[in-house]
Amino acid sequence: MTSAPVGTTIDSMTLEQGIDRNWLREAAKVALTKGYAYLPGALHPSHVVAHLERASSAAWRPLVAADGPVTQCVEEHALLLSEPAARTVVDLFSSVFDIPDSWSPELTYLRYPRSHGYISPHKDHRRYLRIVSCLSLAGTTSFSIYHKNSRTQVAETWTVAPGDVVLLAGAASTGDPRPMHAVGGPGNSDRISLTLRFLNGAQPSET
Repeated sequence: MTSAPVGTTIDSMTLEQGIDRNWLREAAKVALTKGYAYLPGALHPSHVVAHLERASSAAWRPLVAADGPVTQCVEEHALLLSEPAARTVVDLFSSVFDIPDSWSPELTYLRYPRSHGYISPHKDHRRYLRIVSCLSLAGTTSFSIYHKNSRTQVAETWTVAPGDVVLLAGAASTGDPRPMHAVGGPGNSDRISLTLRFLNGAQPSET
């Protein structure tokens, strides 16, 4: 498989083991070079169901409604890395993305309340390295990528659904890191996603 231009669909067959490693690896190359990649239907339905079952008992905590120019209506629940649901995702993505052992994974469920959940255009924090993985588990919504340093000019928009995966370049990527992006409202049902990030020691100031 060759690296597709950014924003295009990277075709593959989904595997019973959860996700096609080769497909994920090629998509990571695109994200690290171009800034982002979209993998529709990448996560096997059985894994989507398993994570939704785990998320059903989550202790949701609302995120701060405004952080500088960024506004949001989202709730979160951080997974313990000792949980089987967490280890499966962390081990797979760490091996595919060649994550150093010294980096620490951060795995979080996010819930966007029906009708009014969203995150306005923003960049991920500088402390998140290499690749940020966003796995859709429930609900559908728009996921938009903006032109570099713009909060108004949309470069690409997808309607993400359960099983879809979006990869975003982190601060340590060599291509176009930390693309500006936004998540729209989920409509008539809650949207739930799983986000995997990697950190390395000290956390630099945010810009």
